[in-house]
Amino acid sequence: MSLMQRVPELETRQKLLLRDARRLRDGLRAGGQRYATPGAAGALRDANLGDAEMTYCSFYRTKLRGADLRGADLRKATFLMQGQIEEAVGDRDTRLSSPLHTPKAWSLSYEEQLERLKELDSELT
Repeated sequence: MSLMQRVPELETRQKLLLRDARRLRDGLRAGGQRYATPGAAGALRDANLGDAEMTYCSFYRTKLRGADLRGADLRKATFLMQGQIEEAVGDRDTRLSSPLHTPKAWSLSYEEQLERLKELDSELT
């Protein structure tokens, strides 16, 4: 396939990336974060990413402690590890790719999950 034949596909991909970047930005603003870059350590802590479609988002070295992932679509996210998921808040509507599995804590209410994370933080200090 020539480059000219791939232009529509690449334009579509670019539009998806821009849409997801806007959603990520809006989610970060809603979560009280002003400046964040995925991949920067601590960037997505406590961020509101609920119902976001995280297509092609890289979570390499990203801290998700307390991030709200309820209803988010993470099936095509890259470099997402089980440990990152375990530290986030989610629910049965959060979509994960294999081999990731839904943490047991996600069966708790949103408030119970936040309380659980606070307890874990206090145990570490």
